[in-house]
Amino acid sequence: MKVHRFIIEGVEFSAELHVADRGIIHQAFAVLKLREGESVILCDGRGMEALGVIAEVSKDALVVRLEAPHASESEPGVAVTLYAAVVKRDNFELIVQKAVEVGATRIVPIITRRTIKTGIQMARLEIIMKEAAEQSGRGILPEIVQPMNFGEALLDISPEADNFICNAGGEHFGNVVFETAKPRSIFIGPEGGWDDQEVVEASFAGLRTVSFGCLVMRAETAAIIATHWAVNS
Repeated sequence: MKVHRFIIEGVEFSAELHVADRGIIHQAFAVLKLREGESVILCDGRGMEALGVIAEVSKDALVVRLEAPHASESEPGVAVTLYAAVVKRDNFELIVQKAVEVGATRIVPIITRRTIKTGIQMARLEIIMKEAAEQSGRGILPEIVQPMNFGEALLDISPEADNFICNAGGEHFGNVVFETAKPRSIFIGPEGGWDDQEVVEASFAGLRTVSFGCLVMRAETAAIIATHWAVNS
């Protein structure tokens, strides 16, 4: 039987925890229909979690008796930042959801020269991200930041990370050799691809160009595959 996980940011673990988050109470009681005696996992979103047993659950209350908290063992061993060009709403929501599921630590929406859709709903994306982290068993709640333009994103990258931009004609990503546990970042362009000047600017900023071979992928497909590759390589 699946043990449901709830991320409660900043939670202070105790032997008997009275959950205050109304959204989690509603989800446990009305959506998941959990009952007394069932097991759950509570996570603080910062890498610590605890197994517990529901002592009380109703539309107004959720009380969980917890075992001693411990460090999550499900987090990837490397931090990956996904810089993803904003695409239309449903597709960008898919990018956020799946990037979290495959292990992204941070997501940065970027506005490029060929970006058409520039508005995103941060509150909704944060909900999608939290649900994806819980569903996939994450020990941390990944970060999503306010959109920035491409130039700002190039300044945002860490010089201590392995930084890549996905573009046709680049080195096949399957041939890249990483340094163990070194942070990584990956840039994914919009539906229309990168502007030539952006590719030049990325090169000057020290990004390596990688590709998926001869196949042309949609932006959301490329984002998901590239994030998985960066996390697991």
